[in-house]
Amino acid sequence: MPDNSSLVIGLGELLWDCFPTGRLPGGAPANVAFHAQQLGLPAAVATRVGTDALGEELIAFLASKGLRTDLVQRDPDHGTGTVTVSPRPNGHTDYVFLENSAWDFLEATAEWKAAFTHARAVAFGTLAQRGPISRGAIHSCVRATGPECLVVYDINLRPPFYHADWIWDSLALARIVKLNDDESGILAGMLAAPAATPMEVAELLLERFPKLELVCITRGGNGALGDFHRRCRRRGQHAGENPRFIVIEFHDP
Repeated sequence: MPDNSSLVIGLGELLWDCFPTGRLPGGAPANVAFHAQQLGLPAAVATRVGTDALGEELIAFLASKGLRTDLVQRDPDHGTGTVTVSPRPNGHTDYVFLENSAWDFLEATAEWKAAFTHARAVAFGTLAQRGPISRGAIHSCVRATGPECLVVYDINLRPPFYHADWIWDSLALARIVKLNDDESGILAGMLAAPAATPMEVAELLLERFPKLELVCITRGGNGALGDFHRRCRRRGQHAGENPRFIVIEFHDP
């Protein structure tokens, strides 16, 4: 049986990012696992792909990067996920996700539960919760983690695939949450505080969810803000949306 005691798990979608110039492996939880492995931490992606060529390619890619693939489920009835990525001149990006992808049907198997029970850290997001089956599996696996596990929720909203209830349920499970400036504005509205600044949103989240220890707000080229146990500080690095910003919380100094 694999040793899961120091494992970092990225839980959620694994898919192909299809750009006008070609396709690349993608999925925010998978990116976190990849960067954890690059820092020398054993890492795995808990996800689901189809029994198709696209799925085989993704599994081979993960293995080539040193990531464990034993938590990648195969789905004979649903295809491997894809997203068409279309950058716009204003700097924003449009995403069109394949419906009913394999990662919409994650299963909280006994094997997964065993891995999550002993994991060192788990990172998950909102997109893979768009369907009730995966949403239930994600929450079940995160609830199976031990008391020392560092649970990170990367909000990473992709309209229209989010709902306030999913976000609140996920925040209740997390010790660290990461969001960006735009997402802080969305959460401000959900918190009935539409005029709240990003740091005020962080304070509101810390007050509402006692399990939270750190709220990280990324600001593109302007660095990031962090509110840690209600002590505010500015982080100078240009984290942007880079998942390595999350991984530094996993790694012992």
